[in-house]
Parts: sequence; C-alpha cells; structure tokens
Amino acid sequence: MEAQEKRRYIITKCYKLLLLKGFDGVSISDIQKECGVSRGLLYHYFGSKEDLFYEVVSKVTLPKFYISSDETCGMNLREALTYIYDKYYKICINDELKGISLLNFDFLTYRATQESKIIRTQYEEVQSQELKVLKIAIDESVMNGDMIIDVNHRELAIFTSSLISGIWMNSLYEGDIDVLFKRLEDVLTLHLTLLKHK
Repeated sequence: MEAQEKRRYIITKCYKLLLLKGFDGVSISDIQKECGVSRGLLYHYFGSKEDLFYEVVSKVTLPKFYISSDETCGMNLREALTYIYDKYYKICINDELKGISLLNFDFLTYRATQESKIIRTQYEEVQSQELKVLKIAIDESVMNGDMIIDVNHRELAIFTSSLISGIWMNSLYEGDIDVLFKRLEDVLTLHLTLLKHK
C-alpha cells in the first residue's frame, strides 16, 4: 500500500473510532489495533494523536458538510433546504451514526476549531459557503415569486443557517438521528410557512 493510500486508510479508520469513542476515549493502541499498523508508522505519518485528529476533521468531517453553489444552482429556498437536509441525513446514515453519540460527531469539529487555526479557517469557509447558498436560494425564491418578503436576504440566510445549527445542537444529547431530522424537517417547514414560501 502506497504512503498516501496508507494515510487515507488510517484517517478513515480513525474517523470511525473517534465517532464511537470520542477523542479522549481513543488511544494510540486503539488506532494501531484498528488499522493494523505499528506505533512507529503512526507517528511517522502524523507526528501525534492530535495531528491525526486534525487530519480526520480536515480531510473527512468538514468536507462532508461543504455545499458547492453548483450543487444548488437554480434552487429556491425550499429546494435548497431540502437538498441540505437530505445531504446531512445521508452523511449520518452513510457514516453509520445511528446508535452513536452525536456529541462525539459534533465534538470532533468543535474541539479541532478551538485548537487549530487552520481547521477554524476551514470551518469558517464551510459556514460561509452555506450562507452563500442560502442567500442565493432566497434571492431565487423572491425573484421567482415563490416568496414575498421585505427583509435583508443576507440576514434571512444567517437566521436560516442559525435555525439549522440550533436544531442540531439541541438534539446532540438525544443521539437519535431520526428524531433530529424529524425536528429539523418540522422547524424548517414552519420557517418556510412563516415566510409564505410556496
């Protein structure tokens, strides 16, 4: 196995461990056992457990939540929210988060953004892109007559993004993916109704 392929393999395996046990619950021995590699090789590739942790967040976790403007081009707000909802749900299902503490999943990103300036910048880019996508969708909704609302479109995009983040945060302790997404769907549907979105 080539070096880059081996690094990717270790990062992917470590991601699953971090979801199951959380950062403080995962030891270098756990990673060695899961990946079938020596301690020396791990330190050769990553330097420390923290460096590996940052790689997991940078290469696996954050890219999953990046939404390209091309993906949502021409969508109104309802369509964009449905797209975001479906994308996040697929991430949770594909990563087998059912039965896994959502706190572990969320804490991966939160802790990394507190400890690494590079990760914080990457996280801010993901958030900024979500706002951009929402604002474009709001513009599209107003332009198409799907929604008539006399508010600042950027402020409405920030509010909508905050709703999504708030629902996620309020559901972390439950750990039930389906409850989280039912709540998200209900609140976003109410949000669209209040905006008089068709």
